[in-house]
Amino acid sequence: MNSLESRPELHNSQPPKRGIQGLIEILSKETSETPSILMVDLDDTTIEAEKFLWSDGKYHRVFPETMAALMAINRSGVNLGVVTEQSFTQLEPMLTDVAQIAFGDNASPYDLFNGPVIGEGGGVGRRGNGKRQGELVIMSPPQARKDRGKMLEWLGANILRKNLSDAWGILSGVDPEIGTLVQLPDKAQGIATITLWEKGPNIVRDPTYVNRYNMVLAKVEQALKELGISSLETYETGVGSLRIVPRGMNKARTLGLLAGVGSFNRHNMVFAGDGLNDVRLARELKANGGGVIAVGNAVPELSQIADYSAKNSSGLGFAEAISQIFPQQYEESLNDLHKRGLGLAE
Repeated sequence: MNSLESRPELHNSQPPKRGIQGLIEILSKETSETPSILMVDLDDTTIEAEKFLWSDGKYHRVFPETMAALMAINRSGVNLGVVTEQSFTQLEPMLTDVAQIAFGDNASPYDLFNGPVIGEGGGVGRRGNGKRQGELVIMSPPQARKDRGKMLEWLGANILRKNLSDAWGILSGVDPEIGTLVQLPDKAQGIATITLWEKGPNIVRDPTYVNRYNMVLAKVEQALKELGISSLETYETGVGSLRIVPRGMNKARTLGLLAGVGSFNRHNMVFAGDGLNDVRLARELKANGGGVIAVGNAVPELSQIADYSAKNSSGLGFAEAISQIFPQQYEESLNDLHKRGLGLAE
């Protein structure tokens, strides 16, 4: 069982920490064949949980400082990529919103995020340059997609809701006193994966929810076994989401496969993240010469690996790191936003 208490990513030996200067050196290794790439996680790393009213009269899930950091990466010539657990139905509207702050209302999300864009924890990617640019590539086997439908049907029948006006319910067989409420929102479902939302906070903020989340996890694991499904496995994120994914699929595996076919080289890649599901990716990236940034709210395992651990949380922590890696481009981006009258509403 992939519980929150059994954290296999944590090992005794840690790769050396390089600091900001080391991250600058990693991103300076660009060649014509292998461009430098800065990959980011979204939720709780660059994108905030809540929306903020900006001076343009719109609500955005990003701070101006974070926006300047993303723009600075683009200005530097380093490719900006994404690797997230979210489905493309969730992430593309978010990326579009951020890109349009940077470049105007007609901007495509991939004008800003011009590196690899990988969703569903490595299950789906966006095809790169060429005539088929923007095409989604599904990286899960047919049996897993078939079993995904079977598991969705089971979840739909076993989430017990008190009334139709409340999307939250209790999973059949889970004691509500020691478990937690769940829901299965359509907007969160992917092409290759299932996301079960769990009512509760990030375990970094409240470790007592480890046991509550694991109650749900145990019931889902039992259902997979009873349904005879071996093509899927679970991943508990610890931030209020349980993922049901094709067996063996994760962010680290997909990045490794893409690196193996020459899509990029991990020795000139830096990754910024926060969660337990980022630890394996971070460890493998560092083992292949890349670098890691942990924002201030990152789980301890990721902070131990990171070349730079920010003091600030989420987007402000990301901006803290990027402002030191690309100081000139960061200041230029802040000035650009200021000249355009863009920032948080007063």
